[in-house]
Amino acid sequence: MDPCPAIPPLRSPCRAVPTAAIGNSLRAVSGSVRTGPMLEKTIFEGGDIRLRLIEPRPRTLDRIVVTFQARNPSQTMNRSGFAEEFLAKYRIPALHVTASRNHWYQVREMAVAMRRAARIGEAYGRVITYGSSMGAHAAVVFSGAVNADAVIALSPLYSIDPRIVPHDRRYRVDAKDMRFRFTPEEGARREASAHLFFDPCSLDGWHARRIAPHFDRSTLVPVPFAGHPCGNLLSEAGVLSRTIRDLIVGVPFDGQGFRTAIRAARAAAPSYWVGRARALRTRCPEGALDAARSAARLKPGNPVLVPALGDALSHAGRHDEATALLADLVRAQPRQARFHASLAQAYLRAGRVRAATDALEEAIRLNPADAALRHLRDTWRARPTRTGTSLETAGPLVQRHT
Repeated sequence: MDPCPAIPPLRSPCRAVPTAAIGNSLRAVSGSVRTGPMLEKTIFEGGDIRLRLIEPRPRTLDRIVVTFQARNPSQTMNRSGFAEEFLAKYRIPALHVTASRNHWYQVREMAVAMRRAARIGEAYGRVITYGSSMGAHAAVVFSGAVNADAVIALSPLYSIDPRIVPHDRRYRVDAKDMRFRFTPEEGARREASAHLFFDPCSLDGWHARRIAPHFDRSTLVPVPFAGHPCGNLLSEAGVLSRTIRDLIVGVPFDGQGFRTAIRAARAAAPSYWVGRARALRTRCPEGALDAARSAARLKPGNPVLVPALGDALSHAGRHDEATALLADLVRAQPRQARFHASLAQAYLRAGRVRAATDALEEAIRLNPADAALRHLRDTWRARPTRTGTSLETAGPLVQRHT
């Protein structure tokens, strides 16, 4: 039995729509899954943004997807585009926007890149924007610039501007010194349909509700305990690919079918239990610990799941167990910066400031490009004796490495 009371569901659940045969979209897309040449062309490349077109020859669909790269601690615009492999596999035409750093697409070059994307989109009958987290924010904000007919956003953020979201400190390091040029108010295309997938048990719920009114046809799709980004759970539950293909092809979203599929698969999805552990760790530490153990049992020996268990132990006040577990992890995986960051967090909660600082310095040495780690170090240095305040301020930065 769950030791914690159930978290109330979102008041505005997934909008019910007529059920459509899921196979419709699979047949429509799979009809174009065949070998053949793919055109790959760089449309725009500046110092901050790169825009590439990947298009099958001959064309098989009358729609094109504009994707935006998600946030990455080691961001570079030379990476593959968001969902590039997936879209190419099904020979779906795509424009991929990649970023030189985590600037949340708040750079002047976006105006030029989006004008070029819009011109290419004119040759298609339908334009869809698609992204996750930072990329989902861009999918919303630039839907107007590319005249999008539909928006697919996984864990979209309304803004990271501290003046607008003072309660969400997760991306303060990115927002520092940023000029916010593009906003949902000015950029969202009201006529587009929008499907917003998010975890209602996290801060993402606030963001999704704030975004929805900017579209005349918006569907809120809560995925409880999915965490950020929610796509991890959708993938583990086996519904991500199918759902995205449906939305691209134009099959009406089956909210009830989606919820049923998630509920049937989530118990076997580690991301669900990790998300549950994070959501419960302050209100019900023992429930969080049970959830973290459930995640670890699903994939015994998987080092990626260990930080969640260490985090739950730490929040439950079992500091010796937490630090011992995470110390063993970094000994086994000494080159993983995120594991050292998790250990630093546990040491700080235990009041072991010197050990926390040493672990954090090692994380920075291993990944010097991660601005969040450097910002965390600066935060601790600024408040060397206020452990609780430092943790409250910097904690979300470390959590992204767990």
